[in-house]
Amino acid sequence: MRLRTTAISILAIGLLAGSAVGVAAQGDSSPAFFSWTYGDGEAEFVPGEMDESVPGVMTMRDFTQVYSIEADDGRASGLSTYVFNSDSWADADADAPEMIDVITFSQRIVNEGGSWSGTGTLVDHTAPGEGAARSGASMATLAGESGYDGLTLFLLLTPGEEGGSGFIVATANVPPVPELPAAE
Repeated sequence: MRLRTTAISILAIGLLAGSAVGVAAQGDSSPAFFSWTYGDGEAEFVPGEMDESVPGVMTMRDFTQVYSIEADDGRASGLSTYVFNSDSWADADADAPEMIDVITFSQRIVNEGGSWSGTGTLVDHTAPGEGAARSGASMATLAGESGYDGLTLFLLLTPGEEGGSGFIVATANVPPVPELPAAE
């Protein structure tokens, strides 16, 4: 019995020591939170292709917006290039219809310290009626480059707002995307 207790104690100490080394090797796992707004000045807008041939459906492809972002964490500030595709659905016969937009985009933010590149999705719902409420969400996941290698930036936005929030975390601390179980 004593041998078993000693072996369990040694195993537990070994596991704890191994865990401490693993945590120290990962570095600080705490995200750096920030708020951001669109910067001063006009956004540059480069139209792409638009198709409204189906009543109530608008398709936009390869539209580009270039604008500045100001964040309380300077690493997230800079010049943003945002290239997007959008599909919108609305009641073609209504004056102020209910509308749904689904947008997929690529984004790059550049500043003196480095850059961030990645993709995101925005879903925007506008209730029917003039001046109606909007709801939805957007999230971009951007990988750090140059001076930001090894970091990931998450940029969050509520459609209709003048900015949003976000955080920067070590890429090693971002959980992997799980695989779906096999279909039966």
